[in-house]
Amino acid sequence: MASKIVRVSATAAARYFKKSTLPRALLRPQSTLAATAEQTLLNVPETRVSVLDNGLRVTSEDSGIPTATVGLWIDTGSRYETDKNNGVAHFVEHMAFKGTAKRSQTALEMEVENMGAHLNAYTSREQTVFYAKCLSKDIPKALDILADIIQNSKFGEQEIERERGVILREMQEVETNLQEVVFDHLHATAYQGTPLGRTILGPTENIKSISRQDLVEYVTTHYKGPRMVLSAAGGIDHDQLVKLAEQHLGKLPMSYDGEIPLTQKCRFTGSEIRVRNDDMPLAYVAIAVEGCGWADADNLPLMVASTMMGSWDRSQGGGAHLASKLASECAKDNLCHSFQAFNTCYKDTGLWGVYFVADSHSLDDMMYNIQSEWMRMCTSITAFEVERAKNLLRNNLLLQLDGSTPICEDIGRQMLCYGRRMPPHELDARIKMINEKVVHNACMKYIYDRCPAVAAVGPVEQLPDYNRVRKKLKAELEGAFPSLVNHLSDLIPNKAEVSAIKLHLQSGDSSTVYSVNKEPLCFVLENKFYPTLYLLWKFPDLIPCFYTQPPVLKKLQNGADLMLPGILTPPEIGPKTYGNLKKGDACAVGLTSNRAPIALGRAALSSFDMYMSAQRGKGVVIMHVMNDHLWEMGSKKSPPLLGPPTLVVEEERVQGDTSNNEELQNDNPDEPEVTQGEEGETGHIFDESQGQSEGLQDEQDDEESQETRISAVLEDRLSLSESEAASEPTKTMEDLLLNCLLTALKTSAKKLELPYLTSSFYRLHMLPACLQGESLDVKKSKYKKLGVFLREVQDMGLLKVEETSKGVDSIMCINYENPILTGFRVEKKPKAVIEEDLSSPNIYIPPEIVELHCITAAVLPIFKPAGYSKGDGLTTPEIRNVVTKYVRDHELADPARKNIVKLNETLQGCLLTKKDAATVGMTWSEVMSSVLAKMSPAYQVTHPGQEPLLKKGLIPTVSATVQKRSGNKKVTLVTGIPELGLDINQVSKRIQHGVATSASIGQGANGQVQVTILGDQRKFLFQLFTGEYKIPSKYLKGFDLGKGQKT
Repeated sequence: MASKIVRVSATAAARYFKKSTLPRALLRPQSTLAATAEQTLLNVPETRVSVLDNGLRVTSEDSGIPTATVGLWIDTGSRYETDKNNGVAHFVEHMAFKGTAKRSQTALEMEVENMGAHLNAYTSREQTVFYAKCLSKDIPKALDILADIIQNSKFGEQEIERERGVILREMQEVETNLQEVVFDHLHATAYQGTPLGRTILGPTENIKSISRQDLVEYVTTHYKGPRMVLSAAGGIDHDQLVKLAEQHLGKLPMSYDGEIPLTQKCRFTGSEIRVRNDDMPLAYVAIAVEGCGWADADNLPLMVASTMMGSWDRSQGGGAHLASKLASECAKDNLCHSFQAFNTCYKDTGLWGVYFVADSHSLDDMMYNIQSEWMRMCTSITAFEVERAKNLLRNNLLLQLDGSTPICEDIGRQMLCYGRRMPPHELDARIKMINEKVVHNACMKYIYDRCPAVAAVGPVEQLPDYNRVRKKLKAELEGAFPSLVNHLSDLIPNKAEVSAIKLHLQSGDSSTVYSVNKEPLCFVLENKFYPTLYLLWKFPDLIPCFYTQPPVLKKLQNGADLMLPGILTPPEIGPKTYGNLKKGDACAVGLTSNRAPIALGRAALSSFDMYMSAQRGKGVVIMHVMNDHLWEMGSKKSPPLLGPPTLVVEEERVQGDTSNNEELQNDNPDEPEVTQGEEGETGHIFDESQGQSEGLQDEQDDEESQETRISAVLEDRLSLSESEAASEPTKTMEDLLLNCLLTALKTSAKKLELPYLTSSFYRLHMLPACLQGESLDVKKSKYKKLGVFLREVQDMGLLKVEETSKGVDSIMCINYENPILTGFRVEKKPKAVIEEDLSSPNIYIPPEIVELHCITAAVLPIFKPAGYSKGDGLTTPEIRNVVTKYVRDHELADPARKNIVKLNETLQGCLLTKKDAATVGMTWSEVMSSVLAKMSPAYQVTHPGQEPLLKKGLIPTVSATVQKRSGNKKVTLVTGIPELGLDINQVSKRIQHGVATSASIGQGANGQVQVTILGDQRKFLFQLFTGEYKIPSKYLKGFDLGKGQKT
């Protein structure tokens, strides 16, 4: 320690100690007075770390000085907010000093003043900090104050209103700091649509609406022991600090009542935002690429690279011989007033770039020089400049640790970001290990060929146009797809948000995805443009398309390619059956039920080779399929309903025809298609407007529909691989019935709300459980009736069936622990085989909606013994069974009072509040009500033939309201249709036909999709939803008139 603080020469030391009265033995040898930098770093005091029982970490570094800094670093900030409460973290920080349950604001200020201490706080995007600097002897008082303000702040209504005005004035001051404004814009465009894109202060409307409940809820949710670090530096006794922490902070909670707030992944988007103001004298610009997170191995190399870029300010002088080449160019050519390189890090991402202030006429030159310097760093940096940057970085990092406050801050930040304290000597050694190759590799990884984010404020007209991405995209699309020439303006509007996103694929290749208004439009792979499904849904005839059966979609989504036997072809195949494709050409894949493509790929063979292969081998190599990651980058919408395809297989092409698509659609249904059978014909045609096809069908087939013939052809030819061609042993109908029932009980009917109609169970669960090629029909079995079969299943102990009303049977109980069910293994890839024609508009099978309750941390001890985990959804009867079993297993039923349940320690902790802690017993209904109140609402939606989908929150409702428009006209507004899983387009058409009036689809005032219908149609709508769509009336709101009430 002495070597660190003594900085006098040997002669001066001798003179000093000669005049003093200190013993001679205390004089140090001369060698210890000239400590090297390495020795100084190694002499840094040890950072001690302790962990309290509630997960709070206590860290300290004792340097023996008479002052100290102590603070709480909390792992929360604006990143953990939502759009609705953005700004609440900063608001809480302000309110922390406005009084607590123990101290008024005046008493708090007086206590700090009397100590001569300094109390402060700040909020960032990922951290909130409260700290105090004081004399070492006052650490107990300072920690008492810190613990008090984070645990006992009053959040008084008057103080909230007063502080609301303070924050609004602070926002006005921030808006005058153009550097902060630019960096807020940079985050907003770089992390658009993610938490990091929000500002720390929040929008004005949020500040005006934040309530006390919002503040309390935020503190309760995020101020947890495991997310806090108590850091101290200076004259600190670590053992005493730990005891004080246990005394003041030991009761901080460590568990969560609801879901644990996790850090949401923030995606970087290369984009730009400009706020043009020609009245401003200077332009303020920031340009950045995506950097790395705090704990990433590339963090230090990027810090060295940022130091190489450097900084420069015209007012501080500096000439053409500065170390930074960019600074040298700025000084020589007067490119800007100032610039500063930055490397901003977060947990999993970062921003690496340059901020500068320049005249409007030099913006183009400045941007050119910045990007030129970036490219030079990716290609030709020298060892000398890297070494110089390393020395400068090492010195800057050490100079920042001058004092107890920056050391305390460094410890707290590192504990949150790294999970440990990285001592200065280790950091110094890591920087020393970096060489020019490491920096070059980091620059190539993060800078080279990366789309930057740009934010600019002021007279920015001369700033290079980021619209070059838009112009390039239009030019490339025009070249790749000439048929889109007349549609480019609609596809890529001038004011649309256009992004170019670089993706690295698992294969090692890279691809650029072009998005318009956050909807992927196309992508480039191996220098070739391909449309996404979103573009193909707008222009389904853009590229050739092959068609296959709906069950194939699941296989494609699981990674399979489309084999030639799975492609729909006519019985008589010719050289032009597969079109005029070359190997590697782009082609789409559609389904026989809907011609909207569901996958995109490349032709594995040329069309002629496909014909010569005799329907053996691979046909299409799939690149992009619905529900993959590229699809998830967009709106995640379903394919539009374009109707079944009209297939044209050409035998002969007219010379000079340049059409890209061999499968054409007849736009006029009244005009007959060209068919095969006579000399000179051009192709085979399957179309509903043509009743027969010569040479393909006999007279008995003439009555079959087009769809029936397609299915018949595919039944013989559908195959995804030659290995799947082997036939399976035939099952009896009795075996098939049992197999489908067991499959349903293990999949879609795993969580049924009982009682449940047996007819609905058969139609919605057993029929969809059939595998490919199987058809379930109870009438073809020995049982003849479903009830007879279920009674036999009841004798097996699988379920219990009762007659709930005359002629109506319901499943009352299901034994999921039956050995027959537990030992049954579900066969893969179930196929929905429903004997009704689901494409008919007159037949509709609505989704099944079951109300559930999700297990939370509060009630998990009750459900864990039953094998359930946090987040599992259960029906009310299932919850009742678990609670009943728990009470019986622990013998908690009161023998004297049968309706009373005795509360053990677990039930008291789960169900009671602090006020009711003395309660020792509750009625059964009170226990159930308390358990349900502690669980979070959810619901399960099951569409016919699909896996159940669990959604959190209350079951959505369909709402209807009637409004008066001009001329005393009435319109009915209906919302909530898509939320219940209904196809809003189909419903809208059904309403149009039902009431013979207009029904338009639009967006409502609250952002929901709504249907607007002319007139008061609530009575018709109530009958439609409850009758045809079979929606229970409890999910319908505002339809009172539909029940016959008078207006």
